[in-house]
Amino acid sequence: MSKKIPYHRKRLGQIFLRDALVVERILQSASLAPDELVLEVGPGRGILTAALAQRTHALYAIEVDAHYARTLQQHFASATHVHVIEADARFYDYELLPQPLVVVANLPYSMGMAILQRLLTFRQRLSRLVIMLQKEVAARLLAQPNSSAYGALSVFFQYYTRMTHNFDVSRHAFTPMPAVDSSVITLRPEQPWPVSSLTSLSMSTPAPRNCLCTNSSNSRRPYRACVVPTEMRQLTAGTGLTLNSSFRTPADLKASRGDPSGYGGQNCPRGPRTSK
Repeated sequence: MSKKIPYHRKRLGQIFLRDALVVERILQSASLAPDELVLEVGPGRGILTAALAQRTHALYAIEVDAHYARTLQQHFASATHVHVIEADARFYDYELLPQPLVVVANLPYSMGMAILQRLLTFRQRLSRLVIMLQKEVAARLLAQPNSSAYGALSVFFQYYTRMTHNFDVSRHAFTPMPAVDSSVITLRPEQPWPVSSLTSLSMSTPAPRNCLCTNSSNSRRPYRACVVPTEMRQLTAGTGLTLNSSFRTPADLKASRGDPSGYGGQNCPRGPRTSK
């Protein structure tokens, strides 16, 4: 194999998987059925694309780099079930694609989180996501409460998905070789807080796992004053259920504290203090 580094755009976070054994492990983690629809984000040179094309009857690959998009379109011109789309996955309207989709992707490092958050906006159209991310980022998503890696990303993704760690990938499996290793994880979108499962939210109810701490000095410290998604307010509207006053939406904080972000800062409220 040539040691020449392929054409790549560093600002797009492009690194290319070159290890066929890793590709096979990704396919095993995806456990694709022949009739499932597959979406790949950032196919690049197409090593994973070629493998996926043999496992599904419909593959959609979104590539932002015009050079690689045209190359893949030419390569798969005779494969009518492979659709290469030149677009930015961070802003793409996934309602244009059929559903349900299984996402299988090696996400670009510099845009991975933005792409993943965009995909979750359309989570009702996705059955699962098998993705490769930087190992450190994957660890933050999977982190458990009270661990050093637990933070806002953990809260957000654990609220909307059920995640599992599949395996780690050495940096030597890529070209150009990055400075960090990667991890392959699976995310299964969940419907957050279905109303039928809610009974009461009272002063004795612990802060839910989707709370974002409003303590400006340490965003990972457990706190009574928490930010909850506006979606939870909407779920409880008209059900007779009431949210504890210490559970606040970003809009609540913005209105009451003049905080333009709605997520705390120097003006964020501190939780109730207890005297010793």
